[in-house]
Amino acid sequence: MAYTSTNLASVQAALLALAAGTRVASVTLGDKTIDYGKSDVKALETLRSNIQSELNSSSVNCIVMTTQKGL
Repeated sequence: MAYTSTNLASVQAALLALAAGTRVASVTLGDKTIDYGKSDVKALETLRSNIQSELNSSSVNCIVMTTQKGL
């Protein structure tokens, strides 16, 4: 699945909600909504890490080099 920055924000919001004492936090990824509880914090942290990794690797670095014939 291709993750977006919106997915990352949703996971981070769920982690914050659980840290603030909410019993259940929902995360929507595509057409699926998943409920997470306090016992699922580790799974959410892993998901956040996976999304961040995918978003970081999807950025393309391009180097353009030109040469000239010198005298």
